[in-house]
Amino acid sequence: MMKLLAGIFCAGLLLPCAVLAQKRVSFEKVTLEELQMSSYANDSSAGAVILMDLGYLNGNELKFYRKMRIKILTKAGLDWGNRSFNTPTKGDFRVVTHNLVDGKIVSEKADSKSIHEEEVIEGIEIYKVFAPNVKVGSVVDITYSHFGPPLEWRFQERIPIAYSELTLEDTDFLKFNKTHFGLQPIETVSRNQWRSKNMPAFITEPFISTYANYITKFEFQLESIGTPGRNYYEFSTTWRRVVDILLDHPRFGGVIKGSAFLNDFAKETKVKSISVKEKIQAAYTYVQSNMKWNGRNTILATAGLRNNFLVDHSGSSAEINLVLVCLLNKMDITAYPVVLSTRENGFLVPFSPTIDKLDYVVCMVQHEDLTMFVDATMPDVGAPGMVPVRCLNGNGLMIKKDNEQWFGLNKGYNDVKKQFISITMEKGGVARGKLTQDYAGYGYINWTEELKASNNDADIIKNKLQKENQDIKIEKYEIAKRDANTSTGKEVLELDMSGQLIDAGGDLIFTPFAMHDYLSNPLKSETRKYPVDLTYPRDLQTTIVIQLPKEYAVKTLPEGTKLSTPDGGATFTYLASASGSTVQFRVVLKITKHIWTESEYADLRMFFGEVSKKISAPIELAKT
Repeated sequence: MMKLLAGIFCAGLLLPCAVLAQKRVSFEKVTLEELQMSSYANDSSAGAVILMDLGYLNGNELKFYRKMRIKILTKAGLDWGNRSFNTPTKGDFRVVTHNLVDGKIVSEKADSKSIHEEEVIEGIEIYKVFAPNVKVGSVVDITYSHFGPPLEWRFQERIPIAYSELTLEDTDFLKFNKTHFGLQPIETVSRNQWRSKNMPAFITEPFISTYANYITKFEFQLESIGTPGRNYYEFSTTWRRVVDILLDHPRFGGVIKGSAFLNDFAKETKVKSISVKEKIQAAYTYVQSNMKWNGRNTILATAGLRNNFLVDHSGSSAEINLVLVCLLNKMDITAYPVVLSTRENGFLVPFSPTIDKLDYVVCMVQHEDLTMFVDATMPDVGAPGMVPVRCLNGNGLMIKKDNEQWFGLNKGYNDVKKQFISITMEKGGVARGKLTQDYAGYGYINWTEELKASNNDADIIKNKLQKENQDIKIEKYEIAKRDANTSTGKEVLELDMSGQLIDAGGDLIFTPFAMHDYLSNPLKSETRKYPVDLTYPRDLQTTIVIQLPKEYAVKTLPEGTKLSTPDGGATFTYLASASGSTVQFRVVLKITKHIWTESEYADLRMFFGEVSKKISAPIELAKT
């Protein structure tokens, strides 16, 4: 695929390498003024700023050159010394850090060990560059080149860009198209040159899949290589073409048709007197037990797949799930691969077919009346049906001969969380609670990810939760249940909630909700220019039972209420009651749709605001 670019050029099919043009983008030496710069005038809060970003496609060489200069302003901007770049072919990188030492400019070049290369799919490379000796005040220069047009050009980033310019010279040898994203204006200098000045940083807000979907940028799709009237190679001009390319590829279609090392297990399982669902479960478990996900998102397997499965027991998402597709078909269960772009990788554009944007593959069973997605990369999910959160990013494309079908990846799974809080109030302004939280569906997946991030250490988890909930004191934390087969889990916490109890001159004011997800409104901005992506439907239920001291009774209790957005996509029910020395609350929050448009933002923000007010409402107790 894209790897053909370099091979075609150097083989002399299009141009003899000896006559490559030498034109370059101008790039001045770092100045004393740039090194002495301590803030960016257009954004005093910026931790770093891209001073210039210049890109140039030489139409004769068919080679792209990029030169970027980054100024580090604060400690928060230090990460911008470490950057990742995707290129359509092998890249040639040079990274230099400039510092001011005793009034003199000292430059240090990164060695080869500081530039890491990894192939995402065939010919699509990702380079991770680590600039040396980066500190506050540093200026980092990154230059690189590669054959072919860039995969994208960003005029906007999470930090401001003072100047950006892209030039694409005309060429008869490459045919490609570009798609424009974003809301910020850019200047069209000519038919093949664009630039922007003082581009503001993109401000990330809650509930977006990735900021890269909304920044101002171009994305490019290579269609063909050749000369006028003759193509040497045609790329993904249609999604049907994408399907054909993948099915013909030995590291995609070849895996599905081959993988003879699966034959013995397939034969043994196929003849068993068990149901189709049980056979799917057997295949799922077999793949999970033999190959653990290595953290790589790809759509192509490696040449050493058999060894990865039988010996190393480790593989990418493509290797794991393509093997699963193959195994199920060998067991006479109809299954197909579905390719997609992960959330971090950004949206697919339906009207712009491209293989470059695909970075993940899952298995889809379509057998008789059974349709389900199966992904064996999640060790904490022991039963098939759910796909990882990273895959919930619009539709995926089924890879099926002479066909083009798109499917949503979530087959009815929600983020489910149920809370039960038992609170006992004692004399002397003491309130003790026991909180039980049950998780299911994507709630369970997110919970297990948080546990893994804390090394499944109860003390680490307890300390993390304590930092996030400073109004209460967490006295004990316990993982009470973790069932991979049912994707359910439970945690139990013992709480000192005395900090939420206020003595108001004899009366007591108490806020009973603890560790609720919507104690505050998650949508802070008054307006929004892009959709709210909640990823999946949500179901949060909370029950609270309070035992009052004998000498106190309820003076005021919040009224029950029911709230709903105009379209019914989000609903909230709040019930409160008191009987003798017992007070009970029952709260149910359900969000049935996960994408909310910009025009619906005000309604959703108002809804969350009313929910947080109600959740934060206290009860008032008086002495009897």
